[in-house]
Amino acid sequence: MFGTAGRKECPLFVKHWDRAAGREQHRIPEERKQIAEGAARAYIEALEMGAEKVLLVKYKMDKPSYDIESPTRDAIRRLGADDSNLAVITWGNETTGTNQYKDIKHTIFVGQLQAPLKEYIALQRGAAGTKDNEPFDMERAPKVRLYEVAAGFDQAVGRGAARKLRHGKCSEPVYLWTIFSQRGRMRLIRAALFRQYSSATVEDWHPLGLELAGGAKKSKNREPFFHQLQQHEGAWFEGNAFEPEFPKQMVRRYLTNDVPFLDYLAAQGLKVETKEGGQRRGGQVLLYRLITA
Repeated sequence: MFGTAGRKECPLFVKHWDRAAGREQHRIPEERKQIAEGAARAYIEALEMGAEKVLLVKYKMDKPSYDIESPTRDAIRRLGADDSNLAVITWGNETTGTNQYKDIKHTIFVGQLQAPLKEYIALQRGAAGTKDNEPFDMERAPKVRLYEVAAGFDQAVGRGAARKLRHGKCSEPVYLWTIFSQRGRMRLIRAALFRQYSSATVEDWHPLGLELAGGAKKSKNREPFFHQLQQHEGAWFEGNAFEPEFPKQMVRRYLTNDVPFLDYLAAQGLKVETKEGGQRRGGQVLLYRLITA
């Protein structure tokens, strides 16, 4: 299902790279380089599919050195491709009110258009007519943020060939590559962004392959932990089995809700089973086992 107004059918194909790609990441050289590499690989994929023009949607950064366009073009040329077929627009600027890119069928979205949370709180207060001294429902603020982000995404999607609807349908396939995180304080939920496009084909995308190490400080421990975990394959163990090098709280996070780590295990054909063990003074003991998926 696809359409900028209501749910309408359209052959929409989406590849999503689940990693942080906001303005903060643009300011970090290594993060910016990886994001640009991913965008470059999406561009080359589009050319291989026959694209005549590919649209890149980027942030407007406060310093030119943080901008993603130049390193993306550099990465494209380094990978042996011609960057002349890349068109670039900015989130919140050209993503609204233009027909310039109406025929483009291949679009790369770097990050998503977001504002600080306080702005969404102010928006909600204003819409509800809530005075400053009146109580405010903070639980609604994240929902308002997701709605506004999705609206910005819909506007950007609508710049290209996806807008060509005939009798509620469009015959030409549309291809999107998106880079945003579903984790962290300002995370986005993929299902919320694509709520208008419920029949779209959405798949995970790993342009640089799955890696255990990354820019975040906590990720430096993933690789050595993985090698130790392999030694326990097939056997049940407690979370404290890796102490003192890896505290049980860290082990529990990696084995239950650390998405990059669990994705990496899945790519290796592995998964983690859990079960309850005996009772101790501290409560229920949780046991883990690494097995073939």
